[in-house]
Amino acid sequence: MDFVPDGFRGSSPTTPAMQSVSGTMALWGLIVAAALAIGSLPLFVGLAVVIPVLGHSTWHLYRKVVVPDLPPRETHPTPPKGRRYAADFPAVLFPVYDKETRP
Repeated sequence: MDFVPDGFRGSSPTTPAMQSVSGTMALWGLIVAAALAIGSLPLFVGLAVVIPVLGHSTWHLYRKVVVPDLPPRETHPTPPKGRRYAADFPAVLFPVYDKETRP
């Protein structure tokens, strides 16, 4: 972001999105509450796993709701690879290995 928005400008894209899918947002809120409750049961140690997972998934769900669909990525052609043999495996890890110099 180029600027630090205040609370009203920061929540402006979220409010219409939440109103359009309010049932889904309510269900997600219940899932978050249940996950936090379950994560706090084993002496709050479970929150070390639950909070990062919830944060990651919430960010992706927010992006799906608020950010418009982007065009598909351009696929770059990949050059065809030659055959590779299992017996060559350890040797191909070293940069000096060259198949052309072998008799």
